[in-house]
Amino acid sequence: MNHKYICHRMSEHLLDLNVGSIETHDLLLYGARRGIDIQREDGSFEPGRNGTYDEPETPVSVTSQWLRTLTKAYDITGETEFSDAANNAIDYLLSKEARPYGHTFYCRKVESKTKCNGLAGQAEVIRGLAYASEILDRDDAKNTAEELFLLHPFDNELGMWRIVEIDGRNLFFDRTLNHQILFAASGSKLINKSNKIEKRLFNFLNKLEVIMDTHENGLIRHYVRPPFLTTIRTAFRSKSHYRLLPNEFTHYYYMLSGNLEKKERGYQTVNLEALSRLKMEERLSHHKFWNSKKLNQILEYLHKNKEYISKKINTEHGSSLQGIGISKIEHRFLNVPINQNISFIKNDLDFSTDNDSGIILFNIDGLDPNSKAVLLVNLVGLPNVLIKKDLD
Repeated sequence: MNHKYICHRMSEHLLDLNVGSIETHDLLLYGARRGIDIQREDGSFEPGRNGTYDEPETPVSVTSQWLRTLTKAYDITGETEFSDAANNAIDYLLSKEARPYGHTFYCRKVESKTKCNGLAGQAEVIRGLAYASEILDRDDAKNTAEELFLLHPFDNELGMWRIVEIDGRNLFFDRTLNHQILFAASGSKLINKSNKIEKRLFNFLNKLEVIMDTHENGLIRHYVRPPFLTTIRTAFRSKSHYRLLPNEFTHYYYMLSGNLEKKERGYQTVNLEALSRLKMEERLSHHKFWNSKKLNQILEYLHKNKEYISKKINTEHGSSLQGIGISKIEHRFLNVPINQNISFIKNDLDFSTDNDSGIILFNIDGLDPNSKAVLLVNLVGLPNVLIKKDLD
């Protein structure tokens, strides 16, 4: 492969932005090399904490994200040090420690909450395994991703998935909309392997316009809102479905109070970036949802407010790197060239390097070092674009 190397522009441990031109792949490769240095013997990475709620995590989520970074580095360079590290990460994820009961993966260490971290925790694992299996030719990883996706019960009438705990118990429907969308998007790379997954994703998109509620201006509301009669019928099927009943009442409370709007602004890019991954899959690309009035309003809201959202003005939670998310969304949905939004990407690339390991740490308030380091994975979905010109 005729790939340029990063070493001639960057020192062994420290990233020097004053030397030469820098492209996004340069940052990704540098960070991936440093990531190999901090990978643990069992293939895992030191866990972080959930940035939204500051909850302790297991190594599963952070390892799943590093897996995508290492796999992309191998895809760019063809170097075995990256494929070896990525395969080691897969081996950890397929271990009993990561999946102790052979059902869902153990992601969160909080006594009062699910150990699987709902749909979002499992979506991260599926996404990592599915992406890496294609490039590294690991059928065991792809089979596990498919099994994990189909393990979650899907309700065709609601168009929603239920949470499955690590011991195999089927729990309640996840009422947080971005969790449902993230889980759906995680299965997009598995469509070619499974007709069952393709059918579920089509059914999800069929129902999404109904269960996804928005403000009049196109801002996506945080919780799902199925039709009330559908909710009633579902709730009476099982006690575990009763959690859907408060939806209609809380909807009016949040509509009047506006208490969730900052969070909803933060998650606008999370929802749309995940939806853009579904749209990129050929078998889903012609679905009627992509031409719906609701989606057009949602995209229009993002476009009108992208300056504020990228700078996290009047937002809470959601994506840590909003500008990169906006760039991907507008490129995939609106065919906006990545370079047209390059200023957003540059603003997100605010980082320092650890003095000992040289690892890239994004300067995001409220995140622990391990969670700051793994944010490098956001570069995986970007094309190679110039972010700093050579001044010579």
